[in-house]
Amino acid sequence: NTELSDRIQGEALFIRSLFYYNLAVIFGNIPLQLDEVSGPDIEINQVSASTIYAQIAEDLELAESLLPTSYSGADVGRATSGAAATLLGLVELTAGNNTEAAAALRRVVDSEEYDLVDNYADLWGISNENNVESIFEIQYKAGGTGTGSSYTEFYTPFGTSGGVGGGNAPQLITDDVLSIYDNTDDRFWGGTFDSTLVDDSYTYYVKKYESTPFDNFDADNNFVVFRYADVLLMLAEAIGASPEAYALINEVRERSGITTPVENETGTFEEKLLLERRREFAVEAKRWPDLLRFDVAEEVMAAHLQELGESVTESDIRL
Repeated sequence: NTELSDRIQGEALFIRSLFYYNLAVIFGNIPLQLDEVSGPDIEINQVSASTIYAQIAEDLELAESLLPTSYSGADVGRATSGAAATLLGLVELTAGNNTEAAAALRRVVDSEEYDLVDNYADLWGISNENNVESIFEIQYKAGGTGTGSSYTEFYTPFGTSGGVGGGNAPQLITDDVLSIYDNTDDRFWGGTFDSTLVDDSYTYYVKKYESTPFDNFDADNNFVVFRYADVLLMLAEAIGASPEAYALINEVRERSGITTPVENETGTFEEKLLLERRREFAVEAKRWPDLLRFDVAEEVMAAHLQELGESVTESDIRL
């Protein structure tokens, strides 16, 4: 079955590319192993992150050509050509190849397979998974089978294992995050955060991952890796300061009720785009790669750690 064979190859290339992208962003130089391993006696050498990104780009171009545009039924959640093109756009941005990134991301837009959901809050919750904005989600399933997610336990005060402020690796929301939203932004109360009474005081938690777990660390919450808002903001990044790029950013902002055009706000194009990404993707594991890609990791982390009496230098950060 050639169609099934192509799909399996495309899925494998996409998943391997996603793993290698995360490894390269976190560690920089890493081993690159592309051939089947039949025993332990192999030579393992690190290669540069740029070599990793070049290999990923090659793999994703093939994966995109092999994968279908969408699925139905039980296959919903598998990698699609849109997922491959989205990851390709991100990888090309990370490698500094903005022209190639824009081309890949425009293919996602032009496919007309995706759109922004009308209300930001409708992105979240088990009943809203794999929606029209979703491009790729890690699919979790609760029920004691070892396939459930732990996000409710770590990011909310619900569940039975401690939760926010309860001692179980509490993921408390810091003031600097709360301060980036104003009262016209639906993303704050409309899906990202909420508050509840914990130990006689109100504590903010991440509403995106709220659910009722089947058991400890066993909930149905998917993890959204890519969604259409990310494509729009990455395309704006690839294009650079221009009316088209500002229009893409405003499209994402307007969904959250912000009517002031982003170009009217203070700061450089890059500063405004980075802030918008921080607001849109809070607690979606995009902040650190963004800081590295925008070349502001040392500056941002130094300011953040100063309050704790710590310091950070470029040698502490893998750039």
